[in-house]
Amino acid sequence: MSALRWLMVSVVCTLITLPAKAEINKSEIEISKIEIVASIKPLALIAAEVLELVPNANVSVIVDRNASPHQFSLRPSHVQSLINASAILWLGADFEPYLEKTLSKIGRSESAITVNAVSGILLLEARSVDQKQAAEAHEHHGHHHDHSGTDDPHLWWSSSNALLIAQALAEHLKKQFPDNWEQIDKGLHNLERRLVSFKSKVKEIPGKSKASFVIYHDSLSYLEHELGLASQRRVAVSPEAKPSVRDLLSLKMMIVRGKVNCIVVEPNASQKFIQKVNPDNQARVVMIDPLGWDAKGYSDFWQRGVNALLDCK
Repeated sequence: MSALRWLMVSVVCTLITLPAKAEINKSEIEISKIEIVASIKPLALIAAEVLELVPNANVSVIVDRNASPHQFSLRPSHVQSLINASAILWLGADFEPYLEKTLSKIGRSESAITVNAVSGILLLEARSVDQKQAAEAHEHHGHHHDHSGTDDPHLWWSSSNALLIAQALAEHLKKQFPDNWEQIDKGLHNLERRLVSFKSKVKEIPGKSKASFVIYHDSLSYLEHELGLASQRRVAVSPEAKPSVRDLLSLKMMIVRGKVNCIVVEPNASQKFIQKVNPDNQARVVMIDPLGWDAKGYSDFWQRGVNALLDCK
């Protein structure tokens, strides 16, 4: 075989083998990608901040912005994402029963991170919207207790809980992706540093205990607990619930008598409700999104909530 013919054959063989080699590299990239599936946005915010330095990470949310976590059903696309996930973050069966059977069916119950079962997590009892009952319950807020099905699900508002969740996720991922160990560890420490720094500043704010507010949807008890505050009244246990005429009148009288400085509502709050209880704009209307859809990360989300409540003093 002439040298020229041998060279041509060699080039052809090389070109034939290139696609197969490229396909192998593509497969390796897909295998190494970190895919996190979180049931709700706040858990996704925690995960995203832990993984902020990992270039091959993606965090997705099951309950999207236009859906309610209180009333939700999984779609086939959600199931597929759960199957493909490197890690799954969910609140637990008591808070998200729609996920329990699916996780068991696809064999992911053991590998999923069940947030309300993370060691050391603080669980507070769900409060009554009745003022007297709520005041009595507030005395017991500092206690950890067995999960009884009556716990408040909004546990992500506790920054201590958020760090425990972040640590559990980081440990889970560092075993799976040892090549990303340093990036994950640094992301975790960055989150902790931001929260510690902001919390130290909050301690120095004068008169923060004078913050006076009412809440439409009772979703901030963990944040109130951490700040040493207590809302004067809660109107509804869920954003979908409609207040009674009695509740509206009671709330209106509190505002008229100057007992509260702010009404805390969510982005989808009814303007009709606000006008009924605050017709003269005597109280300021404060908007807090308990799911943090517009937040840049968990630390930003938590700081926004803290600032909004403390502005009510």
